[in-house]
Amino acid sequence: LAFRWRFRRLQRHERELEPLVMERTSELSRVNHDLLQANRVQDELQRIAVHDLKNPLQTIIGATELIKLRQREFPAIVIFAEKIMLACKRMLTMIHEMLEISRFESGDIKLELQTVDIGELIILVADDFSEQMKHKGQSLELALEPGCIVNGDLEWLKEIFHNLISNAVKFAPLHSMISIGALVRETMIQVAVRDQGPGLTAEDQGKLFKKFQRLSAKPTGGESSTGLGLSIAELLVRKHGGRIWAESEPGKGSTFFVELPRS
Repeated sequence: LAFRWRFRRLQRHERELEPLVMERTSELSRVNHDLLQANRVQDELQRIAVHDLKNPLQTIIGATELIKLRQREFPAIVIFAEKIMLACKRMLTMIHEMLEISRFESGDIKLELQTVDIGELIILVADDFSEQMKHKGQSLELALEPGCIVNGDLEWLKEIFHNLISNAVKFAPLHSMISIGALVRETMIQVAVRDQGPGLTAEDQGKLFKKFQRLSAKPTGGESSTGLGLSIAELLVRKHGGRIWAESEPGKGSTFFVELPRS
């Protein structure tokens, strides 16, 4: 009898609490919806703000180019013009990368798939760095196995390898070798980008592929780094169904690996 009495009492309490629980659940649902909406608005405002910064920067860069064309008339001004140009280009790079990150995180990115020869793509992208490498006395070694074919978005694949090669050139010592290899591994195509730089500490390896992370190593030619390139590469590799990782020891250089599904 005592048990029945307690059970009925619990049932009464449950019936009394049920409207309150439903009210709280509904309230939490509304709060969650409002937070999601606020986040979407904030992301959109951020994208608009960052996008609108590009136009005045392009104007400044254009005006600086005009100043440089008149260097014979104003030789001292050219030095300042070059500094303005460099600062603007750094900011423009950061804006471009922030817009890309925003697009990825909002899901506003679609792949236009086509057959891509990774070996040919790497040769094309590496050529963009020929002058920078020449200036730093660096040499490039390529070992590209034929048949490294994937089904992917050509422009986004370019972005992946541009970021990885750029990273190697920035942090590799002067007069050192950068090696890029591509080979077929059963169902995957594996690319390795090796440098002879200072390597990665354990702390550095924990920061890799995260946004706005600065590593302990410094660019060897005074280049700038936004801390976004590797995070963009990681997002794009995952979007293509692949994976990316690094192997390194302090003082022994670094190797960045990318694996993409073979076509």
